[in-house]
Amino acid sequence: MKFFIPSAKTEKEAQEVLQAIAKNATGKSNFKPIYQLHFKHDGNESIATVGEKLDSGDYKNHEKVIAILKSDDMCFICTPNRGVVRDIPILVGKHDILGIICFENQ
Repeated sequence: MKFFIPSAKTEKEAQEVLQAIAKNATGKSNFKPIYQLHFKHDGNESIATVGEKLDSGDYKNHEKVIAILKSDDMCFICTPNRGVVRDIPILVGKHDILGIICFENQ
C-alpha cells in the first residue's frame, strides 16, 4: 500500500498532515508511519488500519484511523478524537504488537 492520509488530496498535503499529527500526538520526531497494526490489549486482539474504522477488540470507537505512528518503544493509533484533534492517541507498547504492515514507500 502506498502511503496516504485519509482526505489528503496530495502527497505533500499528506506529509504535512502527518507531521502535524506526529507533533501533536507523540511529541517525538523519530517515528515511522505504518499502514496496519495487529496488537493485543487485555488479552483481546485488535487490528487498526489507516483509512478504516477502528471497530475491533476493546477499541470500538467507530472512528476512522487517520494515522498509525511507530517509534522505537511504541505505536500511536490516531483517530480524530484520539490524537488528531484532541486527547491522546491510543498507545500500544512494543510488547503488545503482534504484527505490522508498513507502507511501501516509507
